[in-house]
Amino acid sequence: MAMLEAKVEFYGEDEDEDEEDPEPSAHILTTTASLLSKIQLSGGIAGPTRVAVDYFATALQLSTTVAGSSPHHTMVSNSNVAFHLTRDANFKHMSVENVMEKYGLPDLRDAIAGYLSSGSRWISSIGSGLPARPNGEKRTPLVTHLNIWTRVRIQQKEYHYPHNNLPPETVN
Repeated sequence: MAMLEAKVEFYGEDEDEDEEDPEPSAHILTTTASLLSKIQLSGGIAGPTRVAVDYFATALQLSTTVAGSSPHHTMVSNSNVAFHLTRDANFKHMSVENVMEKYGLPDLRDAIAGYLSSGSRWISSIGSGLPARPNGEKRTPLVTHLNIWTRVRIQQKEYHYPHNNLPPETVN
């Protein structure tokens, strides 16, 4: 019906030229390409389009906000990789021992201690790792409970065009 209202008619190339011409106000289209050049679509052909997510920009914005004003669930691990976590963890406040048992990570406590003592830039609010004991006693870990996410969104930069972001990927 819209084609008739727009006075668009389809005519093939006829060898018989004795037929009367179509209305002079009608647009004669003989190819699909000519039709597509004349119409304007009101929406996407395959449905709505998604807005490209830029986790690098989100991480930059979050890094400039006042500490504690918003949860930092989007972070940049280096200039080529950003990751995003959902607001709520799948497993909240699990003890390190339960995590070690559930995921079969017997050296998790040592890995956390090594990470904290390395002085990572993400843990400056926690401290410099495990407290030093001058008398050689076993040190008490600062981390006793963890939040566990089972899904993370990772975004990378293009290798040859590092100013372009690749679409985010979900890792389960």
